[in-house]
Amino acid sequence: MFARSRRSQIAELINDRVQALRLLAYSELMALGTDQDMVINEAGIDVHVERQPNGAVRVVVQGMVEGFLPFIRWGGADGFYKHRDGSVTPMTPEELREFD
Repeated sequence: MFARSRRSQIAELINDRVQALRLLAYSELMALGTDQDMVINEAGIDVHVERQPNGAVRVVVQGMVEGFLPFIRWGGADGFYKHRDGSVTPMTPEELREFD
């Protein structure tokens, strides 16, 4: 039960953060991004903001929580591309594996 609760908690945190970031305008996300990958760590959540060669911004939210034993961890990632016209394209599971 405890493990499921921790996994559910990290999944909910990731989902909430992704939804909040999706609402930001393209210009606001561009202001967060740099030429290099930027990682913001808050409450066990990493936010990666990357400018893409095509002008889009790739945003990945990654979370990790430790289990009862130090070598047991649960994590997840979700992300999207925000385009100049404001449209959003979700990242594929294959793309997200890079962050697992």
